[in-house]
Amino acid sequence: MIVRGGFSESRYALAGLLVVFANVAFVGVYLVFHRMVLSGGEATPGDRSRVGRPEQPLMAVAMIVSLTVVLVLGVWIPAPLDRLLHGAVTVIGGRL
Repeated sequence: MIVRGGFSESRYALAGLLVVFANVAFVGVYLVFHRMVLSGGEATPGDRSRVGRPEQPLMAVAMIVSLTVVLVLGVWIPAPLDRLLHGAVTVIGGRL
């Protein structure tokens, strides 16, 4: 909603920067998560080799499904979810 508001107010540079920085943060969190959860051994700083157990196909499917949901909701918000979010904003006293 913040990015949509930025684009609707013709603040393309700021909205674009927000998208870029959010993606950089997401990639950083993903890399740390991947190293902690999917790596089998202790990683040393600067060690770029792939150490650990092989990835299971179901794990990859779960990540791809989650990524798809996040991307779809980032571009398009379904009407029921939009109404729910607007109702939550009203309850906490915000304005749209």
